[in-house]
Amino acid sequence: MSGEPSQNNLLLKHSKGKDKFITKERIKIEKNQEYKYTDADVDRIIKQKHNRWQQKRKAEIACFEQQKNTLSSYREVITIFLNNDLSFDIDIIDCVVDESIEMTKKNAQAIVAFVSSIKKGNKEIQ
Repeated sequence: MSGEPSQNNLLLKHSKGKDKFITKERIKIEKNQEYKYTDADVDRIIKQKHNRWQQKRKAEIACFEQQKNTLSSYREVITIFLNNDLSFDIDIIDCVVDESIEMTKKNAQAIVAFVSSIKKGNKEIQ
């Protein structure tokens, strides 16, 4: 080869700026190489990645829902305490809040009843 491409050779440009000649026969061999993965392998891999992605999304949504419910419980306790003119701090609210909003309401109402009975001078706890 004299540096000029013949009809059976193709000129390829390398990323490093060097030119390289390859023959058409070499291209045919490279095109006929076996693939690393079959279509079934690719489908299986994609399905696995999709399932992992779905599980991650479900876990994120569950975490978000739990945080949203906890925030709603905090709001409910604060509303109940404010409606009954009770002063409070975060430690008391933490004691009253439960995962269930119904239980949180019940706990808050119990605190309100207890404090109101003390204010009235009734020392009997119901």
